[in-house]
Amino acid sequence: MACLLCGTEVSTFSSVSIANGRICKDCASKVPEIVMENAKGLYDTELKIFMEDADEKYEEFSVTSSLGDLHIDELHGLFAIAKKLDANGKPKNRNIFSIYELEEVGIYCKSPKVNNHIVFVDIEFTFTLTKPTFSKKVIVERNARCKTKKSDATHVTWEEPESLNMFKTLFNNMLEGGLQKMQTLLCSKTVEAYELDKARALFMLSEDYEMEDLNRAKRLMLQVYHPEGSGVTRESRIIEKAYYLLANDYKNRQRGY
Repeated sequence: MACLLCGTEVSTFSSVSIANGRICKDCASKVPEIVMENAKGLYDTELKIFMEDADEKYEEFSVTSSLGDLHIDELHGLFAIAKKLDANGKPKNRNIFSIYELEEVGIYCKSPKVNNHIVFVDIEFTFTLTKPTFSKKVIVERNARCKTKKSDATHVTWEEPESLNMFKTLFNNMLEGGLQKMQTLLCSKTVEAYELDKARALFMLSEDYEMEDLNRAKRLMLQVYHPEGSGVTRESRIIEKAYYLLANDYKNRQRGY
C-alpha cells in the first residue's frame, strides 16, 4: 500500500492509520502532534492542509508569553501547545496554530481541590479551528494555586490564579489585535479585492498561484466538502464561486491587467 500523502510504499508497521487509509510515519511527523491524536477520524485531504503550513508556522513562531504548556506569539498571532520547547524556543511537535483559524477558544479552571485551606485547579484550554474543522481540549497546567481566602473555619473562597488572569489578558489582546488588523485590511481594499482574498484563503493559495495549484486545491476541497454523489450543496457553490473568481484573476494576471 502507499502513503496517501506522499505516495511512498508503506506497511502496517511503518505507517499510521487515518480515516481513509494510511500515511507514512515521516508525513505523520510533519502534522501537528495534537492533530495526529485524532488521525483515525481525519482524511488525507484534511491532514495535508495541516501539514502544508506547519513548517511556515514553525519558522515564524517566537514565544512572547506562556501559561504552563500553552505558549503565544503575539507578534504573529500564533499559539502553541507543548510541554517542552526546543533550543530555538519552538515546539518540536508542530502544535502551532493561528488565531485567524479559530472559531471558538476558551481557558477555564477545572477540578478545584483544597489542600490546607488553599485551592488548586487544573487549567484547561479548548479551541475549535476552521478549514478543516478540528476541536481539542487539553490541560495545559495542573495544580495551579488560586487566590484563596478563608470565609470561616470550614469554608474558603477562591479566585482564578493571578497568572491565568494575566495570560488571559494577553491572549485576548492578541485576539483583539488580530481582529483590528482584519478590519483595517478590509477597509483598505475594494470589494473585489476582498472577495479574491477570501477565495485565496479558502484554497490556501499565495498571490502568485498557478492554475495547476488552483485546480489541485479545488479537487482537494471538493473531496473533503463535496463527496461524489452528494449533489449541489452550499459548500460546493462556495467552492465553485471561489474557483471562478481565482481562474479569472489568473487570466487577468497573465494578460498583464
